[in-house]
Amino acid sequence: MNKEELANRLYEISLVCFETGSPWKKEQFFSFLTQPFHHYVTVTEEDNIIGFLLLTHLFEEAEIELIGVSPDYQRTGMGSKLLEKTKVLLADTEAESIFIEVRKSNQKAQQFYQKEGFTMIGERKQYYHHPKEDALIWQLIL
Repeated sequence: MNKEELANRLYEISLVCFETGSPWKKEQFFSFLTQPFHHYVTVTEEDNIIGFLLLTHLFEEAEIELIGVSPDYQRTGMGSKLLEKTKVLLADTEAESIFIEVRKSNQKAQQFYQKEGFTMIGERKQYYHHPKEDALIWQLIL
């Protein structure tokens, strides 16, 4: 699958993963896939992508830019699988921690990250738009 096809597939999944639709446009996925320091992991079933994690890694820090799992596969361990694949990807690097921002109202995501060993370390006021909302910053020490 070339980068354009992958960007299209990730966009299609993201349309149904998030309550407010895809937070990124198709072009943003393509741009992400073509930039240095950006990485991705996927989980598949029968050659179909059912989940993805987009990551920026620079020196000792990595940041999850976007993570999504098709609704039919949510709460089946796919998010944990994506994080495990990400840890493997970062294992031979100098990465010391992974960060992610989560909507303050997204209790399901917060419970997931806490279960996975992340700690809430801060807050960004008015970080999200459509709708406007604060973000909580979570960190996982590797």
